[in-house]
Amino acid sequence: MRLRTQLLALLLVTLLLPWAGCQTVRELEEALRAGQAQTLEDTARAMAAVLATSTGDRQAHIPAQSAAPGVRGEQLFVHRLSQAPETDGFDADWPMPPEARHRLPDGISWLRLGRSVRHLHLFVSIVDDVVLTTPGAGRTGELMDRILVKTTDETGENVRRWLFAAEAPGLFTPVEADAAWRASGRVAPTLLAYWQPRGDGYQVEIRIPLTVIGARLGVGFVDVDQPGGPAREVLSWSRGFLPGLWLESDEALAARLERLLPAGIRGEVLDAEGWRLAAAGSVSPVARPDPTGPLLSALRDRWFTWWLEGSAPARPLDPREPVARTTGEEVLAALAGEATSARYRGPEGTRVAVAVPLADGGALLLEQGSAEIVTLGNRTLTRMLTLALLFAGLLAVLLLGYASWLSWRVRRLSRAAALALGPRGEVRTALPGSAGRDELGDLSRSFSALLGRVAGYTGYLRGLGSRLSHEMKTPLAIVSASLENLRDSRDEAALEAGLARAREGTLRLQRILAALTEASQAEDMLRSTPRERYAPTPVVASCAEAYASLHPQHRIEARLAEGPVAVDGSPELLAQALDKLVDNAVDFTPAGGRITLGLAVREDRVEIAVSNEGPALPQALTEQLFDSLVSMRERHDGQPHLGLGLFVVRLVAEFHGGHVLAENIPGGVCFVLSLPRADAP
Repeated sequence: MRLRTQLLALLLVTLLLPWAGCQTVRELEEALRAGQAQTLEDTARAMAAVLATSTGDRQAHIPAQSAAPGVRGEQLFVHRLSQAPETDGFDADWPMPPEARHRLPDGISWLRLGRSVRHLHLFVSIVDDVVLTTPGAGRTGELMDRILVKTTDETGENVRRWLFAAEAPGLFTPVEADAAWRASGRVAPTLLAYWQPRGDGYQVEIRIPLTVIGARLGVGFVDVDQPGGPAREVLSWSRGFLPGLWLESDEALAARLERLLPAGIRGEVLDAEGWRLAAAGSVSPVARPDPTGPLLSALRDRWFTWWLEGSAPARPLDPREPVARTTGEEVLAALAGEATSARYRGPEGTRVAVAVPLADGGALLLEQGSAEIVTLGNRTLTRMLTLALLFAGLLAVLLLGYASWLSWRVRRLSRAAALALGPRGEVRTALPGSAGRDELGDLSRSFSALLGRVAGYTGYLRGLGSRLSHEMKTPLAIVSASLENLRDSRDEAALEAGLARAREGTLRLQRILAALTEASQAEDMLRSTPRERYAPTPVVASCAEAYASLHPQHRIEARLAEGPVAVDGSPELLAQALDKLVDNAVDFTPAGGRITLGLAVREDRVEIAVSNEGPALPQALTEQLFDSLVSMRERHDGQPHLGLGLFVVRLVAEFHGGHVLAENIPGGVCFVLSLPRADAP
C-alpha cells in the first residue's frame, strides 16, 4: 500500500468516527421521534373519541364552508376579553395580542373582534388615501366613507344592518340601514362608535350589545373618494349570500380538554375550517445549556441542540390569517380526514405535532416537546465524544509510532545514499529498503537502478581509454612504421607504398575522431530539429525499397500495417534511425539472410521493428547495447566500430517520446522502436 494511501486511510478512520457517531445519534433521534409521533397519535385518537360528543354538539351549528373565505361568507372569530376596552377609537387597551385580527378582502384593511360580558367589540382599521365624513351623521344628506355591519340568525332571518358614518372624528351614533344599505334615519341608541382619523386612513371602534347580535356576522366598508363619485364596496361576504358565522372559544370544551391532556402536551380543538374552538395545556420546553456551567459542556449542548433542532422548520404563518386559526400541513390533512404528524421549531424548542380528524368534523391537534429526546441525545453525544477522544489518543500514539518508523527508514536510506560512492570511485548499488512495496521501496529501487547505471557508466569510462587505445594503436603503428621505412628507403616504389600506408593510417585516425565528434554532437543536433506530425508508414516503406537495392546480397522485405497512423517527431530522424538499425542488421546477417522491416499499430503506440537472421545477442549486453561506444562486432574489415549507431537510435526514439529495445527471436535478433501515436483514440 502506498504511503499516501496509508496516511489517507488513517485520516479517514479519524473522520469516520465522529461522522458515524453523529449518524447514530441522528438515527436514534429519528427513531425516537417516530415513536413519539406514533404515541402522540394514539393519544390523540383516544382523546378524539372521548371528545366526540362535546364537539358533535358544537359542530352541529357550524356547517362547513365549501367555498373559499370571502366568496360566500367568511367566518369571524371573536376573542374573549378579560375586560371591556374603552370605546375611544384606539386599540391599545384591548387585552389581546395585536396580531389577533382578520384581514378584510382588500388585503390591507383589517378587523379585530372581542367579546366582553355584555358587548361585542369591533375595531375596524381602514386604509384610505381620501377620507370623507358624512354630514348629518348618516341620517340626512349624501353618505360618504362608512362602515357596514350585518347580522342574522343561523337561517338568515332577523336581519339587522347598521351604517357607521360620522360627521367628524369622535363619538357618534350609528343608524340602521335597509336591504340596499340606504340610511333609514333610525338611530341605534344601544350601539356606540368612535371615529378616529389616521395618516393613511381612519379607524372605527364599535360596541354592540350581545342581545342584538345573531349567529352570523358580516363587516365591510364603502370607500368614496369624491362627493357624487363612485363608491367602492369591500365586504366580508359576497352579495346574495349570508354573512359567515361568528365563532368564539368554548370554555367548557377547553376545560374538558385540559383534564384529558397529559403533562407536557398542548392540545387544540379545531372546527371544519381550522378555527380554534378550544386550547389547553403547554409544551415542555427543551432544557437550554447552562451558561454558567463548564465551557466544554455548554458548547457541546449548544451545538447539539442547534444540530438537532436546526433542521426542523418553523410553523408556517400566513399574515392574512388571524391567530385564532391554526394552519399547517398536518391540520389540513386532518381536516381532509387523514391523521398526519409534522415537526416544527418554536420558542420552546422542537416539537412534534399530530392532528387527527374528529368524527363530526374538525380536528384535534396535539403538540409535544422534545425535551427527553434532546436530553437523551446529549447523553449519547457525551459518550460518543468520550470514546472519540480515547480513540483519537490511541490513534495519535499509532501515528507517532508510524511516523517514527517512517523517519527511521528515510534516515537509513539517506545515509546509505550518502555512502554509495566510495573513496576510490567505487559505486555500491545495494541500498536498504528495496523490498518495500511503498514509495520508499520504489525510491530505494530507483536509487539502486540509478547507482547501477552510474556504476556501468563508470566502468564504461574506465574502459574507454583502453578501447580507444586499442582502436588507435593499429593506425598509429602503421603511420609510425611507414615513416620509419620512408626514412631509410631510397626506392621510389617503396616510398609510394610507405606513403600509401601512412595515408591509410591517417584516414583511420580521422574516422575515429569523426565518430567521437558525432557522439558528442548527436544530442545537440536532436534538440535543434523541428518537430512535426507525419505518417511513419511511407517512411518505412521508402527506406525498405532503398535498402533492398543497396544490399542485394540480403533479402530485405517490409511488413506494414494498413490504415492511417501518425506520430510527432521528424521523418528524417526516423529514416536515420532505420539506417543505423539496417546497417547493424547487415553486419550480422549472413549472405542470403532475411532482414525484415515491420510496422505494427497498437492502441496508443506505433511499433517499428527491424529483425534479422544471425547470431543472438549476449544476455549481459542487452542492457548496455544502446549506450555510446558499445560494440560487439568481431569482424575485421579495417573500419573502426565504436558502437555509436545504436546510441543514435536511442536518441531518436527519445526525441519521438518513445523508447527502443532489443530482444532475441528464434534464429536472430529484433530491434523495436516503440513510439506514441499522435492520433491515439
